[in-house]
Amino acid sequence: MPARMGGLIPLLCALVIAASADSYSGGASVDWRKPTLVAALGLVLWPLIALGAGILLRRLASRRLMLRADAIGDIAILTWFAWLCLGLHWPCGWRSSGLAILPWIVAQLGWWWGTAPIVARLDGVAWSRLAWTWHQARMVLVPVLIILPVSDLAIAVFASTGYEAWLKSHNLIGISQVLGMAALGILAITLFPLLILRLWGARRMQPSELTEDLTGICQRAGVKVAGLMHWPVPGGRMLNAAVLGGLPRIRYVLFTDDLLRGLSRRELVAVLGHELGHARHGHLWTYLLFFCATMLVGGQFAETLQRSLAGQAWIDRFPPEVVGTLITLALILIQFRVLFGWVSRLCEREADLAGVEISGDPAAMQDALKAVARLSGQSEDLPNWRHHSIRERVDFLDQVRRQPILGLAHHQLVRSFRSMLLLLVLVFSLSAGWDLYHKGSGAGTAQTAATDLQAWQQREPDLNKALEDADRGEAKLLLRWITEASPTRRRYLAELLIKSANGPDDAESVRTLYRMRHRLAAFHRLGTGDPKVNLKIDNVLAYGLAAGAEQLSAEETDLLRDKLVRLDTALKTNSHHAIWDTVGCIHYRLGNYQRAKESFASARSQLPRDLELPEPDRKRSLDLYNQREAAAVNALHGLPPAPLPMMPAPAAVAPALPATGPSLPTAATPTPSRPTP
Repeated sequence: MPARMGGLIPLLCALVIAASADSYSGGASVDWRKPTLVAALGLVLWPLIALGAGILLRRLASRRLMLRADAIGDIAILTWFAWLCLGLHWPCGWRSSGLAILPWIVAQLGWWWGTAPIVARLDGVAWSRLAWTWHQARMVLVPVLIILPVSDLAIAVFASTGYEAWLKSHNLIGISQVLGMAALGILAITLFPLLILRLWGARRMQPSELTEDLTGICQRAGVKVAGLMHWPVPGGRMLNAAVLGGLPRIRYVLFTDDLLRGLSRRELVAVLGHELGHARHGHLWTYLLFFCATMLVGGQFAETLQRSLAGQAWIDRFPPEVVGTLITLALILIQFRVLFGWVSRLCEREADLAGVEISGDPAAMQDALKAVARLSGQSEDLPNWRHHSIRERVDFLDQVRRQPILGLAHHQLVRSFRSMLLLLVLVFSLSAGWDLYHKGSGAGTAQTAATDLQAWQQREPDLNKALEDADRGEAKLLLRWITEASPTRRRYLAELLIKSANGPDDAESVRTLYRMRHRLAAFHRLGTGDPKVNLKIDNVLAYGLAAGAEQLSAEETDLLRDKLVRLDTALKTNSHHAIWDTVGCIHYRLGNYQRAKESFASARSQLPRDLELPEPDRKRSLDLYNQREAAAVNALHGLPPAPLPMMPAPAAVAPALPATGPSLPTAATPTPSRPTP
């Protein structure tokens, strides 16, 4: 029973779960006692569960049942790991992807250790528990886990050198991620095989008549290889061959010792032809194109789907991190298990055709396939997600022998599919880069939030009525809606309001923000359940009151003073320049000009620390803080207090919020946005 390449899918799912949990946690502190205890208990229980499953399956001795049990075990371990991460925040604060998924790794190793006896019985080989566990780990886990420290190191270097901040400040972070994904794939295809050879213990085949024959076949086929390699399988048996490397100088063809012993010369020639077919037709590069295309398309689809589901009553019963993770996991299963399985089967059939062509013996490829099934003790009808079953592959070659046009049609299908993938990568790379650039510059952010909110209001008339009443100063319905809403829905509404309010600092936009005060003030007493969102609400509302009101009522003045206390408290742990600026605006409005001067000076001094702020916005903010500090100094010297300075109005300003309408202001042009803490 060969190593299940499907084990890569659970590994990717575990990485997604850990990354999602850490992303949504925002680096918050977590009580480690409970997740550590649950992780420790799980690491003891999973080997015991696997041991019991192995005893049961050994009695049944069914390869199909073993594959199904493996799938059930994968799902169960991932479910436990998801609860550990999303429910108990296990990886919160980890800087290493490998350490973050450590509980899943150990649980997976425990499962392989417990089910080793049934594998040994099915293969008819004395696999020891340790040998089978290590075999699976080095085939499935270790190659990918080697990449993770490299990725973690690159992220740490980017963060420490300021290069990541530079990319963000120039709105290039999204484009760099796309290019980084492609670069990692190229690295894996070109240089990674050298490491895999050492990991798998491969060694060059000794000079012999067979080696000379196989080397000559490579030369006649026009496919350069750096070497033909023995592929040992310590402690067990595996009949397999593989080609590693996308470039001729580092391309190797591997044969397991069991395959070399079990197949005849003509069958080995056909297997070599099959592997050379992968290289001749560029299948490794096809796989890279496929991954890039599906990740680009899937990323945009996942974002759109999550936005469309947000605000739905039935979906908001679940935390957003759970919804986002489930969407991503579903896309991974579709991408790898369904789509990549289909692509892989296309390429394997094309490689079978190459095996027939290069060997010059139409029956040799069929005999080799049948021999592998016979020697491994598996049925020719056993399904395989990356290959067709042995019987289907043999039947296809029979059909091609009777109708050669079928082979030509298959080659054309693969070429057309590869061209389509290349076109998708180019189109979506340009589209994603353009979209991410404009998202980074703030263009369309307020408009997108307003569109999402309007769609939500259309779905829920109660929310629409509550917001309309709030715009007229009657917030009772909105307060009731917030009180009855789930924490997820409450936080989502607050975030939409914040994004809608995130416009430029010109006078008209700030007055528009002031007209939104009743919507924002509804969260003053109730909160959102998220301290970070609460701080943003406090900051935006206070800024709108201090900078946007022509005259404050007594109630609004009291609210402004209360917000000042909250923001002063927040500054002890979050000394962001936008908060200092808001505090300065409050003091200026209340006539505390000395405190206003000091706050604007603090905002200016904190501005260089905001590495994510684009350089044009940084210059505009610096100029604005200087103007406001100068206004406070003039007032201190006895001059009549001037209106609070604002940024110059853009060429086209955002439309004002109607007095009775439900809509929120939208960005008409790409204008610099006021940063939020």
